[in-house]
Amino acid sequence: MAMSIAAPWGPPTKPAFPLINLTDYDFGPGDVIYIDTGLYTNTAQFVVADSGSTSAPIRVLGSTNEGTVINAGLSLPGIRLNGANYISVSNITFLRNQTGIDVIGSS
Repeated sequence: MAMSIAAPWGPPTKPAFPLINLTDYDFGPGDVIYIDTGLYTNTAQFVVADSGSTSAPIRVLGSTNEGTVINAGLSLPGIRLNGANYISVSNITFLRNQTGIDVIGSS
């Protein structure tokens, strides 16, 4: 599965998810979550609770064009891994978050 997430003010042809709860989706080994170019503010907290595998991690990829920036505010993490294992995160800038990636019960 591949899932694309657009910034809340993204082009009308793309879906907008001002609050992204990725636990509503069933991800597995080898899946890719694309986070589009844009600034995601404190209304967007990304939580991943599914696991990949050693040979096929779940990948969370930001945009390589103009950049993906998560500014979740000083009281929230940018991305929370909640019991998720074998997750790869790349091409994302974390700005003014409590933590960039918060790991709870994950490895």
